[in-house]
Amino acid sequence: MALQTRIQSGDAVDRMYGEALSTALAVHLLREYGAAVLGPKRQYGGLPREKLARAVEYIQDQLDADLTVSGIAHAVCMSPYHFTRLFKESIGQSPYQYVVEARVRKAKELLTTGKFTISEAAYHVGFVDQSHLTRHFKRVFGLPPKRLLSRRRPEIVV
Repeated sequence: MALQTRIQSGDAVDRMYGEALSTALAVHLLREYGAAVLGPKRQYGGLPREKLARAVEYIQDQLDADLTVSGIAHAVCMSPYHFTRLFKESIGQSPYQYVVEARVRKAKELLTTGKFTISEAAYHVGFVDQSHLTRHFKRVFGLPPKRLLSRRRPEIVV
């Protein structure tokens, strides 16, 4: 139902979101219907500092690419499930949420230079289109990118 809602609202156009949902579904099915009895949860303390730094660097370098949890996990030599769990424990956000916010922040940087239109900035940071960037931009910064651009340009009084 969550995937259907996201598809209808247009938020599920990112392959990474679908991959994250499929991983969560697999874990749920294994926990609910697996034969093994799981013991108490063990606290791991998040990703080791060097793996976290490598993951964040990989994400920043690949913002314009088709990022996947599997690809990021592979870059730090971990399984997608363990990477996702430890990344969220370390950062406080899922890899998907972190990537979306990193893309929005980079788009804001590009827009404030004045060299890019909103659609060009969206393309350069890996969003499918301008509306996808605008939706997430409003969620992160509380205003659409167009208003940010209009604040930068001084009004010309004649």
